[in-house]
Amino acid sequence: MDINEANRLVAETHGLYVPMKKKIFNGAYMKVPNWIAGISDRIKKTCLLLGQWTEADGDKAVIECLSGYKYEEFLEHILPYSVGEDPFLHVIHDSQTVSYYLASVENTWDYMSISTDDILWNKFSDIFIEVLNESEKLFLYSAEEKILAQFKGEKLFWSATIRNGMIRTLIMKAFYRNDEECQYALDSLVEKLLGFVSSAEQWKYISTFFPDLCEVSPKAILARMEAEISEPTGLMSLFENQSGDILFGKNEYINILWGIEELLTQREYVSRAFKWLLYLDNLSYEYKSNCPKDIFSKVFCSWYNFSAFQSSKDKIDAAELAIDLDKNAWDHIYNALPGNHNSIVGELYGPKYRDHSTVGSVTVADVNTIAIAYLRILLSHIDFSISRWEKLLKFSADLSELSQREVFGKLLYEVTQMTDEEIVCIKKTIRGIIYRHRYFASADWAMSDDKILCYEALLEEIHTTKPEYEYVYLFQSGRDFPLLHPVPYDQEGKRNRNEKNSERLRQEKLEEFQIRKYELELLIKICSKQDRNSLGRALAIYWSKGEFDFSIYKMLIKNQESGEMALDYLQSINVFDKMVFTSCLDEARKQECSDNFIMRLYRIEAYRTLEFPLISEAEENIKRLFWRDFRVYIIGHEYWALSECKKYGTLQSYLELLYEVNTQNNLKVEALFEYLIGIEKMSRSQDFQMTEFYL
Repeated sequence: MDINEANRLVAETHGLYVPMKKKIFNGAYMKVPNWIAGISDRIKKTCLLLGQWTEADGDKAVIECLSGYKYEEFLEHILPYSVGEDPFLHVIHDSQTVSYYLASVENTWDYMSISTDDILWNKFSDIFIEVLNESEKLFLYSAEEKILAQFKGEKLFWSATIRNGMIRTLIMKAFYRNDEECQYALDSLVEKLLGFVSSAEQWKYISTFFPDLCEVSPKAILARMEAEISEPTGLMSLFENQSGDILFGKNEYINILWGIEELLTQREYVSRAFKWLLYLDNLSYEYKSNCPKDIFSKVFCSWYNFSAFQSSKDKIDAAELAIDLDKNAWDHIYNALPGNHNSIVGELYGPKYRDHSTVGSVTVADVNTIAIAYLRILLSHIDFSISRWEKLLKFSADLSELSQREVFGKLLYEVTQMTDEEIVCIKKTIRGIIYRHRYFASADWAMSDDKILCYEALLEEIHTTKPEYEYVYLFQSGRDFPLLHPVPYDQEGKRNRNEKNSERLRQEKLEEFQIRKYELELLIKICSKQDRNSLGRALAIYWSKGEFDFSIYKMLIKNQESGEMALDYLQSINVFDKMVFTSCLDEARKQECSDNFIMRLYRIEAYRTLEFPLISEAEENIKRLFWRDFRVYIIGHEYWALSECKKYGTLQSYLELLYEVNTQNNLKVEALFEYLIGIEKMSRSQDFQMTEFYL
């Protein structure tokens, strides 16, 4: 017995010895309980129909209506049988109320039942609709609101306990006793109940009981869910309006998903439930907790069966349907490919008594069949999507030679209709694959070099229309070097050697670019779309040979709003004197660059100059930006810097600078005290954690 079965057993029997013994030994217990003869049929049937209740006023009224006794008289008849080794009733006293439960619902149904022709059953059916249809406010409260309501003394008229007990009675009636003939009556009952649901608030209430209602009548539930698509009554608002509050938030939509999971495990209803889930997923709500994606990971799983889609044909048919109905299905199917998944936690939420599929393994042959079919579905619906191609190319490393050729053939067709920007992304992905498998060449998962050569050949077959795009990869940000033959990770000095090889490649390619007289401004324009890239630095070192070229600087600030490439360029040239700075500043103002860019020009000058920093001549707003978080020690002008920083900077930047000056000059205590006078008036920065350290 696993832990889940043990928990279910204890919950069903309340941990009572004899009921547990009966369940463990399949009812093999010869002694008839005293309550069989000791309690009247009407009272026993009342308890059987309700299963559980509290001393809420509404619960008492229901008991009096069904049993024909006053509540106090009713208790007098049954309380003697709440003790002993095989009790009829289990009573729980807490600080606020008393709750009554059948000692074991299943054991009680083993001893007795009730016909749908019984007058008491008909009366119970009417009461069931009345009780379950009443969506009291307390049911709709969040966890925080419920706590406040308890302090105020708010109570339900009919308790949640009796409502859950009545629903379980319907489940027991049909499935525990295999009374399939009463299913029609249950379908009508649930259909009638759902007919009263006509608003978002009512859906919130009924969601509390939704998983159990799915077990009572899957047909009625599915009919209502399908009707919600064409005639909405507020169900989707549960998905639209979700709470992100982990402690007190309440997301009723989760119960709806659990109900759908239940239906997905039943062969008779899996197709309809799956179609409804596709409709929901296609709406692309943003989820705070449980989400359809988690369900699809189990439904499409190629190496394990979780749903009623058990055969390879079932799953392939489901994938083909999904790709046509759900715009998110491509990603779900891709994630279900073998070896391409995160760990799957738990099973689908299943019914307690209805026949349903359980988890089971899949044969290797079926896994391969499903994987090949999924791959072809993905290829046929890739629709020139760069993100999809990036995923599929990375996955292709694990494919057979035949499947790999199929992927490459499709790619070569699609790139003919892609833009140069899109082709650059595709080629970057292929380079990344080559780099990764050669860098980790000794890893078990790494491709053989023969297989890698196929990717190199693919790379050579793909070209951009404008040649300038072929050089963009050299300057893109990222941890991977743009090398097709990196020094592997397990060789000594691989980092320095790879960096040198990368720099050599950039140099060679930029020289080639110059010789072929390609358009530099177009390359700058292409690279400018990435804020962080190394083009500015490379142009300074390999194009300008360390000398300042005003025309290059002008192109850089003209084509990139942030000016990052221009700043990289200036930081990498050999000389940045007052004359160069002035020409750069004038052009920046002419191009209407931001104050932040101009401030950073002053910072580069302050880093590089041996004279008095030119920030002393800047406008007040530029000085404030400059000193706000400027933390570099300015040799020879430390005390001027302290004065300026105290005037324009923040407390954090000032203390850091003072700490550095003291470290370099070993200031006297009196001098330190003088510098600290008035700091309480300085503005604070957001990065304020280190203040105590510097003080």
